[in-house]
Amino acid sequence: MENAQYSQIKALFLVHFLVAGVLAGGSFFLFDARVALSLFSGGALAVLAGWHVFRSLRQTTGNDPEQGRRQLLKSALFRYVMALFLLWFCYRVGLALPVVAAGFFVAQLVTYLYFFYLLQKDQRQSELS
Repeated sequence: MENAQYSQIKALFLVHFLVAGVLAGGSFFLFDARVALSLFSGGALAVLAGWHVFRSLRQTTGNDPEQGRRQLLKSALFRYVMALFLLWFCYRVGLALPVVAAGFFVAQLVTYLYFFYLLQKDQRQSELS
């Protein structure tokens, strides 16, 4: 993976943690610590899943599509098991699962908006050249 793509992914994870921290901090003052921790846990779950996808894609080398397919399937299975385990853990700790899901949703929305921004930026640059 190119350095430019790697730096974009690192920036995305930084944005994830900043947004999750701001939302968790705001919900701490508006509601309570349980809601704040639940919201942050959902965002962290999305970041962990995204980081695992990024790491597994970096491990695929060469032009072997079969290796890439196997790597993506293993990654999807691991993310599914990880998400179930972490949701179970959040439940056992006493976090609010709907708020955890909301944090996960917000993190996915941030990912979509970030990549939409990058796509628009690339299109503007290609129009200028």
